[in-house]
Amino acid sequence: MVLSFVVQKLAMSSIVQFQCPSCQAPLRLQNRALFVGRAFDCPDCHESLLIEADGLAGVTAKALRRASLKTGSNVSDLGITLQPPVSAWERLSRRPAALGWIVAALFAVILLIVVNPSGDRGHSESVLPVTPDSQSAGSASDNKSVTSQTDQEESKVAAEPAPTIPDSDATKVVAKLEIPPLPEPAVVVEPPRDDKSVPVVEKTPAEESKPAVPLTPAVLSPEAVEAKLRQKIARFDQSKPVPFVKVLDTVEELAGVPIVWDLERVDDEQLQKPVTLQLKQTTVGDILDTLLKQVGLERRTVDGRIELHPPVKKD
Repeated sequence: MVLSFVVQKLAMSSIVQFQCPSCQAPLRLQNRALFVGRAFDCPDCHESLLIEADGLAGVTAKALRRASLKTGSNVSDLGITLQPPVSAWERLSRRPAALGWIVAALFAVILLIVVNPSGDRGHSESVLPVTPDSQSAGSASDNKSVTSQTDQEESKVAAEPAPTIPDSDATKVVAKLEIPPLPEPAVVVEPPRDDKSVPVVEKTPAEESKPAVPLTPAVLSPEAVEAKLRQKIARFDQSKPVPFVKVLDTVEELAGVPIVWDLERVDDEQLQKPVTLQLKQTTVGDILDTLLKQVGLERRTVDGRIELHPPVKKD
């Protein structure tokens, strides 16, 4: 007797393991006496299970029905925790896309009611079928109304007596009613034509085959070139060594004056010589002179251009 009581106590306090009959998921309960005869949903397949006693310490699960919605039941070592059913608002909050479509549909229905409150009733009233009989009847009624109005106006005019005009004022009224003379037609004055015909000069084939002579730009005077070289430059920094000819292109753009040299007198070694330059508050001419000193060249102004040449040897 005592032994059976101890066995029952151990069965009540021990953890009982079993399987779901639908998904074969392993489940376990603690204190089976609290769950025997009760139903709960399987955490994996959400099948509604009925717990039945199997001997003194075992339990079996019997499938009742398949749960349509997830109830969120949790199985732990301490037992099964059953949560209350989920409300409709919580279901919609878990699916924001469905909630958004519902709100959009309601908004569309409200907008349709506000924009077209009368519906198809006003449209059906405004649009009526037109038949030839109705057109003829309408035109006949319109003609009758027009003729009746003209008859009434003529009767009114005939009933009203004509105003009497004294003999002395008759001439005045006639004078006022005289039609003014029509304006004379405008006279079109044509410009005088010269009988002499303009002679047409025919070009010879040699003149026609001559190409058009391009317009030569104006040559800058030496004073204008020097004025361009006196342009102020706040800062000119070329700390990295680069070939002289590349820096010369930049100086040419700053000056706006073409810079040329004779390839027979200026060799390629001087043009490709690396140069560096750092000047502040200077001019374009000072920058050019500083570069020319580094490569051993001089400059002069010829025909509106700056020509580079080697230094002239003095006797």
